[in-house]
Amino acid sequence: MPTPVNCVQAVDCGYFDAGCGVAVFCGRCAAPQECGVSTPNRCADPRVCTPEGWCWEHPLPQGGSFVSGFAFGPREVYLGTDTGSLLFWNGERTRGTTFPTQAGVGVRAVFGVSSTELYVGTEGGRIFRFDGTTWSRELISTGVANAILSIHRGPSGVIVAAGSGGVLLERNPTTQVWTPISISPPTTPAFRRVFVAEPFIFAISDLGQVYRGAIGSNQVLAVGPLPPISLITERNAAAFSADAGFVVVAGGAVAPASGRAVMLDLRQPTGWVTVRDEPGQPFEAVEIQEPRVFLSGNRGNVAVVTLAADGGVSSEGPLLPSDAPLFRSVIPTATDQFILGGNNGVMGFVERDGGAWSVTDNAFAQNRFDTNNDGCATAGLVAGSPVAFVTSAGNRIGSRGARWSWQGGGSVGGSFEWGRCHVTAQDQAWAVGNDRALVNPVSRVARRSGQNWTEVDTPQFSQQWAAVSGFPGGSTFFLANSNVVLVNVDGGTTPGAFRRVVLDGGPVNDLFALSPAAVSAVHGAMNRGNHFSAEPQFTAWNWSAAAQPPAPPNDAFAIHGVGQGNAFFILTVGSAGLVIERNQSLMGVQSRVPGVSDLTDVWVSSSRNAYIATTVDAGTLVGRTSPTVIFRSPDGGVRLEPVPVSQRIRGLFGVDDLDGTTRVWVTGSSGAVLRRDLPDGG
Repeated sequence: MPTPVNCVQAVDCGYFDAGCGVAVFCGRCAAPQECGVSTPNRCADPRVCTPEGWCWEHPLPQGGSFVSGFAFGPREVYLGTDTGSLLFWNGERTRGTTFPTQAGVGVRAVFGVSSTELYVGTEGGRIFRFDGTTWSRELISTGVANAILSIHRGPSGVIVAAGSGGVLLERNPTTQVWTPISISPPTTPAFRRVFVAEPFIFAISDLGQVYRGAIGSNQVLAVGPLPPISLITERNAAAFSADAGFVVVAGGAVAPASGRAVMLDLRQPTGWVTVRDEPGQPFEAVEIQEPRVFLSGNRGNVAVVTLAADGGVSSEGPLLPSDAPLFRSVIPTATDQFILGGNNGVMGFVERDGGAWSVTDNAFAQNRFDTNNDGCATAGLVAGSPVAFVTSAGNRIGSRGARWSWQGGGSVGGSFEWGRCHVTAQDQAWAVGNDRALVNPVSRVARRSGQNWTEVDTPQFSQQWAAVSGFPGGSTFFLANSNVVLVNVDGGTTPGAFRRVVLDGGPVNDLFALSPAAVSAVHGAMNRGNHFSAEPQFTAWNWSAAAQPPAPPNDAFAIHGVGQGNAFFILTVGSAGLVIERNQSLMGVQSRVPGVSDLTDVWVSSSRNAYIATTVDAGTLVGRTSPTVIFRSPDGGVRLEPVPVSQRIRGLFGVDDLDGTTRVWVTGSSGAVLRRDLPDGG
């Protein structure tokens, strides 16, 4: 990026048109803000959304790890994430694209020819093409269950792709169908890179073996020697020169542990030579922008190698401090400029402007969460006034004002974590948590009054509490193991404010889910055996008050209810796609959502639209599950929307009737918080 200069008044950041075709760079915004989000050349919090409408609230600008990318130039960069999103960086800010989100299915290869011809390869053997307006999924002649790791196009239009499991593909320009390229001798290791240097196609395998074949021959043959195991043991990435004159493989050596990059000259294949050796962690990515070779990894393992015309090699680095995050991709944007893609949304900008290399990144000016277990909200002065309860990273509690951040209070250290939460009023919320080590059956309860969190100290919290819920106005119920509910009827924090209520007449089983129906004074409780109980009087609970639906029981993971006049509606979700609906008669109607695994959380709006967190089993073509929210309308209509979080969605909550808007949040691993705004009624 160019060196920032003094800019005109009312221009804070970014590129400014100074006339005569000259773009003046006015600097970057202080992280996590970006430039031009809502007003040109002004800083503001970024807003990165999926085409489906899920927008990141934490971390900012987004939390997917960058695992691939392609740049037409410094201000036209495409970034692929491990959560299934394709993002665009214009030199000033990050934004989403119209690429159809494949949640949990990493975007592993991006290659562009022009703004009207862009190719994306993902896990599960999927290739997509963008024509400048719409995305279409490409046809592959034989089913490919492997990740597409590399795509490249030659000057005449020949396009090839490579992936795991020994997959090599060529796109027929007439039929536009991808067909396999045979490998001799046959091999199944992943192909890290494929490259078209007409009249040849080159590929390099996971073992470091280079293959070459004539275009149109439908075959590649092994050429040159393997890199000796004594030279490089981890082979994580590979790159070809512009004319495929040489190849660089990056990874690491074991003895001694180091990041290492080795090169093979394909014109004079005398053997592999080391071009960079850095003690510490292995390199994760390599790209070539002649005469530069850019290498990235973690713990400072980011380096630049310059290849001289006479065959000499000079090397610079490490370019980052030793506690740097893991950078999994490197994207050249110019000869002396590249972008680093890191874990959980960290992005680095590396450049040289007449002197030494400089590194800046979007390391956030905000606390980063490790995992969000749950969230809860109530309508208030700040729309939704959500509160998140966060585990790990010191087991602290966080909340959202203008931005998600840590709040005071909550236990720190040890194996304790916060698990569930509930907001009873605009200025009051509760959280429950447990000792993960299970050394002692000790739980903690924390109360938020105004902006302050305090732990409630009472010997009654000597069990592993699993849930917390209550009615608006202060009454709160804490749900315990066995058949015990701890009741707080006035919001107090003294030991006398709580009393135990034992559930009689039913099986002794772990209670796991609790929810109110706000208008009529009815709470519903579910245990892991899928038995249901209701308690209308705050005095006694009785399993015999409700029927269990016929069917093999499954664990009930979450329950939520809403009042409708003098009636109420309760929805329970659980393992194996279990859904149980109950109305004021307390009788259950059981169904299952096909094609999903566990339903982990649920929130029901006042219009009885249900929002259910789950993971969709995408099968062998993907090889992993996809975090998804199910939208379920009162008439039984169902639609599934992918959400770009790593692994699973841990919590789901919302508020409605906000100026005609229903607002839904999801929380997940890596500190993810995303929000979806919908018209009331879904």
